[in-house]
Amino acid sequence: MTIEALQKRIKTTNELRNIVGTMKSLSTASILQYDEASKALKKYNETIIHGLQSAVKNGIWNKPYSSKTPIEKQKIIAIIIGSDNGLVGKFNRDIISCAEKYFKEIGADKNNVSYVGIGKRIIGILERNKCEIDEKYAVSNSVKNISLIANSVVIRLDEIMAKRKAERVVIFYNEKPSRSAPFKNSYKTLLPIDEEFYQNLRKQPWNSRGFPLITIEDNIFVSNLIKEHIMMSLVGGITDSLKAEHHTRLNNMQAAEKNIDENLEKMNLEYQQMRQEAITSELLDVVSGSEALRNRLKKEKEARNKKK
Repeated sequence: MTIEALQKRIKTTNELRNIVGTMKSLSTASILQYDEASKALKKYNETIIHGLQSAVKNGIWNKPYSSKTPIEKQKIIAIIIGSDNGLVGKFNRDIISCAEKYFKEIGADKNNVSYVGIGKRIIGILERNKCEIDEKYAVSNSVKNISLIANSVVIRLDEIMAKRKAERVVIFYNEKPSRSAPFKNSYKTLLPIDEEFYQNLRKQPWNSRGFPLITIEDNIFVSNLIKEHIMMSLVGGITDSLKAEHHTRLNNMQAAEKNIDENLEKMNLEYQQMRQEAITSELLDVVSGSEALRNRLKKEKEARNKKK
C-alpha cells in the first residue's frame, strides 16, 4: 500500500468513527427519552390497575374469562416486537426464538399461531419463516407515536380475534435488564387475563372507605379498563423494546468504536513508519546526490589541474 492510499484510508476511518460517535449520542439520548416515558407509563398504569381493583372489590368483575379449549387446539395471536433498523445483532432473531420456544413449551400447535409484527426487521424474519402474519407495523422512534401504534393494534386486534376465533393473545418483546446484558427476551399474556393477576387484585387491600362512583354499565366499565390495560401493556412493550434496541446498538457502537480506534492506532503507526522511511530515503538520496556531485566536482578540478 502506498502512503497516499494509507492516508486516504485513515481519513475514511476517521469519518466512520465520527458516524459511530453520532450514532452513540443518538442512542444515549433515545434511552433517556424512553426511560422518562416508562416512568410516566408506570404511573398511568397504576391508575388503570386501581380501577380494575375497584371493579374486583366492588363485585363488578367476578372472574376473568378462562378458555375451556385445550391449549393444543387454541387459536393464538402473537404480537411480536422487533426493530426497524439494523446494527442490533441477534435482537430480532432472539425474540422470534423466544416465541417459538414458548409455544413449544405450552404445547400449542404452531399452525394455530398467527402474528402481528411490529418492526420491519422482525416482519422480514417472519416472512422468511413463512409465518402467517395478520398485520404489519413499523416501529416509530418518536415517543409520541408509540401510543398511536399501540392503539392501532388494539383496534385491529378485535377484528383479528373475531376472524380467527382466537382465545389467546401473547406479546413478545425485548427489554433492558438491570444487569450488564443489553437485552433479555420477555413475554406477557394479554388475553385471557391471567388468573394470578386477578387474584392479586382481590388480595390487595383497598385503602379507602368507599368505591368510585361508576356512571356507566358494569360490563362496559370493566371492558374499557381491560382494553386500556392491554393498550398500556402494548405501549410498555414497545417502549421497553425500543429502549433495549438502543442499548444493544449503543453496545455495538462502543465495540465498533474500540475496533476503529485500534485500527486507527495501527494505521497511524504504519503511516508514521512509512513517512519516516520516505524521509530517510529522501535524505539518503540527498546524501548520495551530494556525494556524487562532490566527486564530480573533484574530478573536474583534477582535470583542470592536469591541463595546467
